Amino acid sequence: METKTYYAIKHKPSGGFLPQGLRNRGFTHNEPSTHDPPRLFTNTKGAKCALTWWLKGETIQEWAYDDYEIMTSRKENRKSEEMEIVEILVSEANNENM
Repeated sequence: METKTYYAIKHKPSGGFLPQGLRNRGFTHNEPSTHDPPRLFTNTKGAKCALTWWLKGETIQEWAYDDYEIMTSRKENRKSEEMEIVEILVSEANNENM
């Protein structure tokens, strides 16, 4: 049985994880959830980059012809000291017992 390591962004006070992005919106519009599946990253670099953008606030891209602008709406309740990147181990289930 193969086990793979992934990384997720955890909100320490609630124990929730940042979930995948909403339809037609990016993940910066999400808040930590204890119900939705976590967004998984294959390496810590990707998780750190996502966390950096999430801490900046909700991000929207405006497109105009060949150019675009990134606008961020700051969220004061987002604090870096409340977040951490954790390892998530995923193992294949034995299909014979299913």
